[in-house]
Amino acid sequence: MKLMDMHNHSNWSDGDNDVEEIILNGIKNGLNLIGISDHFETSKCNSIHVNELNSYIKTIESMKQKYKDKITILSGIEICLNKDWCKVDCLPFEQFDYLDYVLFEYVDIFENSVTLEEFENYTCKVKCKKGLAHTNLLDLSEKYGIDKLLKLIKHNNLFWEINVNEGYEYFDYMIKNKEKNKVKNFLKKLNEYKIEITIGSDTHNLIFYEVDRIFMGNKLAQEILSKY
Repeated sequence: MKLMDMHNHSNWSDGDNDVEEIILNGIKNGLNLIGISDHFETSKCNSIHVNELNSYIKTIESMKQKYKDKITILSGIEICLNKDWCKVDCLPFEQFDYLDYVLFEYVDIFENSVTLEEFENYTCKVKCKKGLAHTNLLDLSEKYGIDKLLKLIKHNNLFWEINVNEGYEYFDYMIKNKEKNKVKNFLKKLNEYKIEITIGSDTHNLIFYEVDRIFMGNKLAQEILSKY
């Protein structure tokens, strides 16, 4: 089984480790693919500013070449969709074309969050791959209905991240209840709609890197693709 982790924060934003340390940790733990996804232009934490974006991308591109025979490396950023913390309507979307992917966080969570129904106004501006970071689709399916929700995700060409960080309880809930009707039906629907799934650790410090949870998340993603 190939292992991915597409959600890692370096010291370009609010992480404690530099990009190369994160990559070497991925190699050490047997990952096949690793993504760097630092926060961008948000007041909620340290984040990359627009005038730093090119340097950030170049740093990751240099690592791609250096470790190309050992691991696949992707460049990404994480965009906060809570308008209290990010001026979403003023983001330089045209500069995101040079990234491999964009993660969107806090969709449809806070009072001033962009809703899924408003989401297309922003996703249409992003040409690289894009996805939902640590979003509890089980909860959102109760708000929208599972079919409407997954149609919105598919229409916007989004992948869904299974975030294995213990701070997001939906992963453990799915693992513990995957044979129960609510979760089983949800996983089956993900398969039916062919929603692309990624795995992310949301790591901010490698001391707390939990490769066992990364493995569990990748295993669940494979089961969704093959079993349901």
